Amino acid sequence: MHYVYDFDSTLYATQRLWEQWVDMLHRLGFETPTLGEVERVFNEKGIVFDPRRHAEYVGMDAEAADRAVRELRGLTDSLGSTLLFDDVLPFRAREGRRTGRAC
Repeated sequence: MHYVYDFDSTLYATQRLWEQWVDMLHRLGFETPTLGEVERVFNEKGIVFDPRRHAEYVGMDAEAADRAVRELRGLTDSLGSTLLFDDVLPFRAREGRRTGRAC
């Protein structure tokens, strides 16, 4: 499984996924700064964002972080393609034909 973080929300509903993740963290008893703040801190520290690193950043121990990431994986599996904007695949197909490269 691979997560793609589309922070400018041009490919899929990043904000929707972020809200689900933050809600999950809150249910588990952890507060988190805004997405912009997390992105800024991670960028300043040269850290590539991923859910596990974020869980640790907000203070989860390894076991809790693993549980949270598993729950997020289940959520993304269930939401799947509903997060992808409708115009992404047709655009990628057109762009691939135009450039002669697979997108």
